[in-house]
Amino acid sequence: MYLSSSVQLPTEPQALRQFCLQVLAHQAAHLSEFESDLTAMEYEWIRQPEVGMVMVKGRTEGQGAPFALGETTVSRCVLRLQTGQTGFGYVLGRNKQQATWIALADAHLQTEQQDYWLSHLIEPLAKRWREQQQQHTQQVAASKVDFFTMVRGED
Repeated sequence: MYLSSSVQLPTEPQALRQFCLQVLAHQAAHLSEFESDLTAMEYEWIRQPEVGMVMVKGRTEGQGAPFALGETTVSRCVLRLQTGQTGFGYVLGRNKQQATWIALADAHLQTEQQDYWLSHLIEPLAKRWREQQQQHTQQVAASKVDFFTMVRGED
């Protein structure tokens, strides 16, 4: 999924949480920069970090009937902050620490300090993700090959 050129946070609560989880999952490798803030509040495990498999579904041409494409590895966990908010963390691969950071961020985004977390965590990560996408788009555009056909006129 690609972000729009201007990062605007959704206003509806469910859409906002989905957007935040999407940004966190795509930028999980950068969450270590925020580790001290994320782990400042105590939490308890509901489900310890674990590695598992999920079935990936695909669609022919993006719109056909769904079919089972294959399995992929995910790391996941669920935790609860001492203030009662529950956070879920899912990330592709076998990185339990990234899943933990995602769950912590998800829980913190449900607290009264949501605005702080949106401005200091989600917006910078979304901006970085958008910049990465623009760089990728430029790299792909540089390798573009235009094919054309010349029509020969023979009388």
